[in-house]
Amino acid sequence: MATGMKNAKSQMISTRVPHELVEGIEAVRHNGESMPSFVIAAFRNEIARRKLGETSEDALISALNALARVKEIGSKAGEEINALISAAEDGLSQRKQLSQLEPAKEEEPEPTAPLVEESLGHRIRRSKF
Repeated sequence: MATGMKNAKSQMISTRVPHELVEGIEAVRHNGESMPSFVIAAFRNEIARRKLGETSEDALISALNALARVKEIGSKAGEEINALISAAEDGLSQRKQLSQLEPAKEEEPEPTAPLVEESLGHRIRRSKF
């Protein structure tokens, strides 16, 4: 049992905290998280942030840079998806042209959605958007 304000593992600190901060902590604390564990985590994070010398402006710039990177990745992904769609449409068009050139044979019932041949040999139904 701890006696006094200081022991081998910790030191007790007493301070007054504005009501709005206490309400803010209560609003964001995880279910089952104690007030002391929240405060200790906040102390650790603030110490680490200050050791890095990061100001709130630096944090904002880092966040904006991260958002710009997400935008770049999203744009590239969109371009790649459009290229895949275009390749699939080209494949369908070529397949349709080839089927018109082939002699008529016993026809199978038309599937509800056209098939797209993948490079790995898988057949996928293409839904109409």
